[in-house]
Amino acid sequence: HKLMVVTNEEVDAKFLHYMLPRANKNAFLIAKIGDWESLSLLPGKANIYFNQTIVGSTDINPSVLADTMEITMGRDQGIVSTRKKIDEKQQKSNFGKNLLKTYTFEIKVKNGTKATTNLTLEDQIPVTDNEEIIIELVEKSGAKFNEHTGKITWEFELKPGEEKIIKFSYSLEHDKDKP
Repeated sequence: HKLMVVTNEEVDAKFLHYMLPRANKNAFLIAKIGDWESLSLLPGKANIYFNQTIVGSTDINPSVLADTMEITMGRDQGIVSTRKKIDEKQQKSNFGKNLLKTYTFEIKVKNGTKATTNLTLEDQIPVTDNEEIIIELVEKSGAKFNEHTGKITWEFELKPGEEKIIKFSYSLEHDKDKP
């Protein structure tokens, strides 16, 4: 099959990096495009070029109601992370037959590129509808926390060569006789 250029548009975009270290050690470069409605886009596939190199393709869906269109520009091998559990404690709680477990995780992020980057880093703690189980975020290192989804989000700037260490902890309390 042949490729044919239907239209070629240059647009202003804000760039940020997104990381989910528990799923992938690399960051993904995201382009946020405002005022995209003025481009009169048709639904379909589009190739994405970055620095004159094709980095992938995306589906354009102009029926999306968001003001900003987000396009993934691919992995950035220069921004890497590690995530590991560094502590796990177990003790009896104040309520007698309950068990309290606390888990602590450490995420290290390093910017190996020559540019300062805006980074959005996400992780998650468990959530439950069971009222006999209590889960709490104990330490969030300045993150935004959504208690309904368990999502923890950090947003920060990372300078060239900079490494940042983030720790978070959550506790899990339940009846010691129930799994």
